[in-house]
Amino acid sequence: MKLKLLHLVLCCLLATSVFAHREDYFGFTMGDNPESDGWTVTGGTGEADAGLFGIIADGNGPVIWTRDLKTQAGTREQPYVSQAILKYISGTGNNGVAHVVPKVILEGENGESVTFTFKTAPDDDSRVICDTAAISAGAAFEGEVRYIKVIFENLKKDEYVSFNYIDLASEWFMPEVKAGNTIYIQAEDYNEYWINNRKAYSPIGGGANQYRESDADLYISWQDDGAFFQSWTLGNGHKDDWYGRAVKNMCPNGATWSTYSGEYIDETSNKITIENAKKNWGAWLEYTFDVPEDCIVDISLKAGSHWSAYAGVSGGTGKYGKSRQDGGYVIDGMSEDWVKRYCAGVVLSLDDSNLASNWSSYPKNAGLSQLEYAALASDPLSGWTNTQITKDGNLVNSDTLFVYPNPRSGDPDHGNPMNVWSTYYKSDLYKELMDLSKDESLAAYIKPDYANVALSKGRHTIKIQSLAPMWHFDEIKIEARKATGIKNAIANDSEKLIVYPSIATDFLQIKGAEVDYMVIDLRSGIVMLNGFGNTIDVSGLSAGIYAVRVGEKVQRFIKK
Repeated sequence: MKLKLLHLVLCCLLATSVFAHREDYFGFTMGDNPESDGWTVTGGTGEADAGLFGIIADGNGPVIWTRDLKTQAGTREQPYVSQAILKYISGTGNNGVAHVVPKVILEGENGESVTFTFKTAPDDDSRVICDTAAISAGAAFEGEVRYIKVIFENLKKDEYVSFNYIDLASEWFMPEVKAGNTIYIQAEDYNEYWINNRKAYSPIGGGANQYRESDADLYISWQDDGAFFQSWTLGNGHKDDWYGRAVKNMCPNGATWSTYSGEYIDETSNKITIENAKKNWGAWLEYTFDVPEDCIVDISLKAGSHWSAYAGVSGGTGKYGKSRQDGGYVIDGMSEDWVKRYCAGVVLSLDDSNLASNWSSYPKNAGLSQLEYAALASDPLSGWTNTQITKDGNLVNSDTLFVYPNPRSGDPDHGNPMNVWSTYYKSDLYKELMDLSKDESLAAYIKPDYANVALSKGRHTIKIQSLAPMWHFDEIKIEARKATGIKNAIANDSEKLIVYPSIATDFLQIKGAEVDYMVIDLRSGIVMLNGFGNTIDVSGLSAGIYAVRVGEKVQRFIKK
């Protein structure tokens, strides 16, 4: 049979969209034993071949695959389901008149149902078809789905049919960031197409964004520059009732972290550019969302790494300075191995402008053991590496955010931490550590990755640019609040920010109306406090020199 072609041919006809999110309810890749996979098949006799399953029709009616969600795994609540995707083969080898009609029917306990009808299939049992059928949003399924039926009508006796993939999802829609709300954008909800027609990722061509099970189908290619994004893995997602996907190692498919295999700046030397390095070891994804009213947001990434992978990669490639014949390279302006410098590093940009990270240091691995590194990552005051840069004569946080293994993942209480691919929010990690240790100094690290980002009304795009492996990426959290305070603070540029007393012990007062503020440690650049009001409790700060920032205005003070 022609079933082997299912592994070789990938095609799909799916209308493209600028929308950045959808609910994916059910995705399944069929194996060669439908019964063991939870499906019953009627309308013909089956045979297994090359890991898949085909049916020879008996001609007495449609061929039907049925899955009972009451007894088999699958999401039963599908309130906005409006799209079904099938990948299948049908017909004969004679290339006759198209006549087979595929359908997907969802049925509830009480007889309610919705039907997705696909285009009539070509009569060609060597051609893999991947097609999408949609219903109007108003016809979405209101109850719980009990049965999923994949039906092929009009098959004649001895004609062949096989399907190996089904996906049920909602329509695409644009996430909205509103003051007072928190939204989560999943890693897999990257833009299908850039809103200005710049193509982003597409797993199988034609703009399709699907969730797959087999590695062969999960590789995602750049459509712009030819780089290949590695693959997906199961991820928890934010919702308790949805498993979601996480990016499995945010780097190009085929990239070998221990060597350089990209382009050089000329035909003979081993020199490369920073952009060459990003393309060789990094990858990017974009996410678009709407903002109905001006607001201020904090942004955090749910990401992480595995100790065994991180330990090896953080030591660098060992190829820096070597010849191009040995996979070596040098970068103008850098004296350090790219992978060693930017292991699990990420840059987040908003509307093509890089955002400064809210972190001024990170636990860089310098040949530490597993337990030594877990201790370092658990204690930001134990000798983290400063990542700040000098700008206009001042030390400021850079635009690089470093991801590292979660010291509380795995089995940390029995001497084996960080031994799983755990994604996490840093703020959650340091809250957990503070609760365990009762060390209140860790409160300064319970913070977002990017703080006090001003968003104007309109449409915005976040770009996640990975610089080097090894790390997983699961979701983006955006917490929004009103922008009124900052607007008031900067409405009159000639008005000076007045904060008193200049030497404080317990409280600071900001003159005027309540505003959004940040308190920054001028020694480290770390944001120690942020909030809304005109009275600031600084009693918990260590003695030193700090600054209050409101909008673009800054006023220093001394904490005794």
